[in-house]
Amino acid sequence: LILLTAGSYLTGVGYVAKITHHERIAVLPKEQIEGFGTYPEVGIEDYNASTNLTEGLDRALMDKDPKTAWTEGEKDAGIGRKLYFNPEDAQEVHYIVIYNGNQKDSASFKKDNRLKEITLKLDDSQHEKMLTLKDEEGPQYIRVNRKVGRFWIIIDSVYEGTDKANLT
Repeated sequence: LILLTAGSYLTGVGYVAKITHHERIAVLPKEQIEGFGTYPEVGIEDYNASTNLTEGLDRALMDKDPKTAWTEGEKDAGIGRKLYFNPEDAQEVHYIVIYNGNQKDSASFKKDNRLKEITLKLDDSQHEKMLTLKDEEGPQYIRVNRKVGRFWIIIDSVYEGTDKANLT
């Protein structure tokens, strides 16, 4: 029993990890996120991107429309660039929803780069997790289950699109 308890805590999976708020941050199907859809939406007070293709484009980060997309403005596909989010007051964030890539239509999705590996940084470097997103249309869910004051999504790598412009 002690071994199972320690294993649950250390791996971030299972009942002990859940009750001690030590569940690992992971990309999961919504069916695996306990209580999915029952939590109140976290208000985001401030957000921005370290790069934008055009002025003001970072508003597409939070407009809740998958047919609009934030686009970075660098020649290197935005590797190392950051997206910053500051929730209203520090509060419990259960999951983050990402619509990866340009989801205006299937052709646009394939044309532009999509996020592949990201680093999710919560408040400080103690809560930093590298994650791999899927190369597919539709929402993706990152289970967090932590009190968060601010967070960053850092682009580590991308799935390459067909367009030579190399936009992510």
